[in-house]
Formats: sequence, C-alpha cells, structure tokens
Amino acid sequence: MKKIFVRSRGLVVIVALVMIAAMSTVTTAHAASSQTGGAASRSPAASASSTGQCNFVPVLTCQSTDPIVALNIYYYGGSADCTFVWDVDWGDGHTTSNLEVVGPANGYRLLAQHTYLATESYTIAVTGLVTIGNCVANAFTATFTLQASPPPPSHMSGKACVFNAPKGGFTVTVGGEHISGHVGWAYLADPASGIWEYGANEGPINLNPKHFNDTSRTWHAQGTWADVLTAFKEALPRSGRNKGYYHPAKYYASYRCVSTTVSHPAAALSIVKTQAGEVYSIPDYDCLAQVVEVLATYGAPISEHAYLLNPYYWVPNHYYESGYMSKFGSKKPV
Repeated sequence: MKKIFVRSRGLVVIVALVMIAAMSTVTTAHAASSQTGGAASRSPAASASSTGQCNFVPVLTCQSTDPIVALNIYYYGGSADCTFVWDVDWGDGHTTSNLEVVGPANGYRLLAQHTYLATESYTIAVTGLVTIGNCVANAFTATFTLQASPPPPSHMSGKACVFNAPKGGFTVTVGGEHISGHVGWAYLADPASGIWEYGANEGPINLNPKHFNDTSRTWHAQGTWADVLTAFKEALPRSGRNKGYYHPAKYYASYRCVSTTVSHPAAALSIVKTQAGEVYSIPDYDCLAQVVEVLATYGAPISEHAYLLNPYYWVPNHYYESGYMSKFGSKKPV
C-alpha cells in the first residue's frame, strides 16, 4: 500500500501511529503516542492511502483514481494499556466519529474507510482522545485528490489481409519447387468510410541479387476495397512516388483475411511511412518482414518476427501457407 506518514513534534514518548493506507511511503509526522516516561520511540506515524496508484506531491498529499481511502492506526509501546477514541473528518461533508479502540496491540489496525464520489481534492482531518491510560493522540491532516480515470482506449474492429504472388519474388527452385514467392498487405483503416491502406515491399531497386543492399521499392496506397482488389489484380500503382513499383496483371493469385476486435491503423501507418526507403535485406527487411510488422502493429493475429527462428519460413510462400497465419481465412482468388 502507498503511505503518507506523519512524524511527531517533540514527543519523548512511545508512539501509536495513524496511517491512511496508500501505495508509496513518504515520511511526515507522528500522530499519536503512549506516554510511559521512558525514552522516545520515533517511527512513521500516519499515511494516506488508496488501493490504486497514488502519487505524493508533496508530503501528505495523495493523488489517485481509486476513490476508496482507508484509515489505519499503528500502535506500539505501551499503547495496549490505553483506550483511544478517534474522529475523522473526510473533507467532503462526511465524518466518522467516536471510533473507540481499546488496548490495541502492536501493529496496524484498520479504523475506518471512506469512498469519495467527486473528482476533487479533500482535506482529511484526524483527531484523537485518550479516555484511559497515559497516552497522547496528536491531530493531523492530509490531502487526498481523487483524479478522473483516464478514458478507456478506443477499441475499433478492423480487418487485415495478406496477398500472395506464388511465382513472384526471386526465382529459387529446389527439386522442382518454386520456393520464393511474394506477399503484400492491406488493412481496413476506417471502418466507417470503408477506406483501406495497402502496399508492399517490391524488392531492391537493383534486382541483381548482388545489390540486395540497395534501397527497397516500397509503396502504399489508400482507397476502397475495390481499389485494393484492382491494385493487386490488375497492376500496382504506376504514378507518383510509386512509379515503376508495379507488376503485370495476375501477378498476385490469392489473398487471406482476418477480422480483428481491436485495430491500430494510425500506428500501422506510422510503420509503413518509416519503412519507405529502407535498405532491402532478407529476412530483416523484405516483403514478408514488412507484411508481418505492419499487420502485427495494426492488431492482426500474426506472429511478428517469430518466423525468423526458422529459415524455412523466410520464404513468403511457406509463411503464407503456415500456422503463423492460422487465424486468417481460407485463400480467395484475386
């Protein structure tokens, strides 16, 4: 629990402590003491608390989004021979009075708790009276601020798709199997308007494998789902900054999609923009790496970078057919 402690002022006594329970500890001043005629026993005495996160700025000031505050008393020394009566003014028009504690043993003991209703600051005033025994109860105050809870994050449903060109990419044939392939991506950016973002990493500017360290030919576009299908079915954009980053019709053969309960299109677009102009490399920054990073950021159930553990899945065709995309739907022809 966080604690705001209250320190004694000039008591040469054994102390019973008042605490308003919280999550962090800041030493302040003593609140109650048992007089025994002996030497002083100096310990933290009071704290303000809430069961939620609490910040103390400054001492004796607690801020939390949790409306529940608990008041505890810490007793030790000769306090077991005394009877205390406590009054608490919670600072919101409510009080808790005549809280009698008889012969408390050493340690913390819950006295009262209170729930605040409005998001504002409150001054909590605690006073005590000793009705039996040679003890002292010192009054103290603390400030508690109930903060408004942050608004819940927006949970916008979405959809993400992977497009596959099984004969695309760099031609690598082993035992008659074309083991390369190529992939592109698309995600629903605005469900209300039906606008999608889509694109791909088309390989290095210089297609000679000896120059794979050249800048990647990355592109992305925005449009309706019909625009997405046209781009991947007929030909990719051939104008503006995407000029030359295109393929002939029927280059892509199929696509698989998945619905998401939560989507983060702004974060995904940020990834897309930072990837423009990256140096092409396999498997760190190629077509598959872009698809996985963009769609994982968006919120799609796709294993980000897990495929790096097995070179077999560096091949876009293998990944597209693998369990890494198990939650995506069946293949549909482009």
